[in-house]
Amino acid sequence: MTAEELIRIPAGRRRKYHDDVTVVVIMLGHKQRTTTASTTL
Repeated sequence: MTAEELIRIPAGRRRKYHDDVTVVVIMLGHKQRTTTASTTL
């Protein structure tokens, strides 16, 4: 499902789809590492 399809769903029904969204970011080959977590969204 694309973001555009999600936006077209009526607000009351949209909640069921929002609960099922998971995002995983994996950075490969990144040489610079930090010891503190970023708090920016």
